[in-house]
Amino acid sequence: MPSPTSCESCQPKINERRLEEAFQLIHPTYQNEEYSQIDQSERSLLLESLNLDDEAVIEQLFQDLRKEFERAVVRGEKENADRMLTACLIRHNLDPISVFRALDIEKYRFSHALVLAVLYQYGIGTSANAEKAVEYFKMTLENGDIYGQVSLGNCYLYGVGVEQSGDTAFALYQKAYEAGSERAMCNLGYCYDYGIGVKEDQSKAFKLYNQSALAGNARAQLNLGICYREGTGTAVDGAKAFEWYLKAAHKGVSDAERSLGKCYMYGEGTEKDEAKAFYWYKKAVEGENLEALYMLGFCYREGIGTEINYKEAFDCFLKASNLGHMESRTNLGYCYKSGAGIRKDYREAFRLFYDASTRGNSNAMFLLAEAYSIGEGINKDLHSSIKWFRKCNSGPRGTYGYMNMNSLRYIFHEDTEFE
Repeated sequence: MPSPTSCESCQPKINERRLEEAFQLIHPTYQNEEYSQIDQSERSLLLESLNLDDEAVIEQLFQDLRKEFERAVVRGEKENADRMLTACLIRHNLDPISVFRALDIEKYRFSHALVLAVLYQYGIGTSANAEKAVEYFKMTLENGDIYGQVSLGNCYLYGVGVEQSGDTAFALYQKAYEAGSERAMCNLGYCYDYGIGVKEDQSKAFKLYNQSALAGNARAQLNLGICYREGTGTAVDGAKAFEWYLKAAHKGVSDAERSLGKCYMYGEGTEKDEAKAFYWYKKAVEGENLEALYMLGFCYREGIGTEINYKEAFDCFLKASNLGHMESRTNLGYCYKSGAGIRKDYREAFRLFYDASTRGNSNAMFLLAEAYSIGEGINKDLHSSIKWFRKCNSGPRGTYGYMNMNSLRYIFHEDTEFE
């Protein structure tokens, strides 16, 4: 089983207590002040108190922040950018809010547009502002900054701070790719994979993912693993999928960590090892991976790689359900139904089954139909039961079984007539 430090070795060594303090500082409750109102004399005093009154020191700070962003991009921007830039400020003995207050943003809007855009994008030292981030990303186009081009492409791809446009995203990625960006290679691959701004071409997507992955891009390494797992643009190869998941996981990509957990859990591309499956699911949860949180709850409930712990399972399902994960909501309902990790509450179980069912979860539909059939948490209602069993049948096969009319006859007794 990999040691807990195997993934930490690629992360900067910083004072964890001060990092926590920094994250408290950038919490939204601290971000309501309008920093543009600070006058020049106050700014000068603050710069002096932060030892940022020397232009060369400020320039070095911007350069260091940019380097951290570039490193975060290689390792997986989503998982690392916020943390790594904040850690960079801490290493300079600075807190994010004071820095943002002190700097004359207008003075650096062109020379350091990328860094300012990222600070706005992730809300580092100021309120997160997607529109402002887009404004500064657009400034990076004037000097051909490929990092800014790709980030702006991401904004257009997802419609963050700007109207969504797959065509514009593709054009920006293409331009950055031609300039040699491995990050753009990965994102272009995504466009070809799903036909965004270009005709779908999974063979080309695979080639671009592969090119970017070999250059060290963590997100591309994850996507390449998915291609090998699903046979997208290449032959299915579980061992190669596992290999690329491992590379991406060691860079902190939570989706890759979760995928490794699945590989070890079911023996896909590697030997089955439930302890390692549990480890990687838990590691992915540390990266706030919602699907991994559900799987961790499943491991606790079934005793996979750890001792059975219904209370821990309940807590995992509850957290994931509150974040909108419908399979977790269904399993949370089952906890209430069976009294696993919580006191039995049939009404609450029914409420959760109903909510997940109306959102399309077929496993919840089965349990909802069953609740109606026996009057558990709700008045017995065979017509509603039949309706939900039929909806369950028309959806994907679920964990709790795929019901047919013979199953209905068994539940409602042999003499029941159906339409």
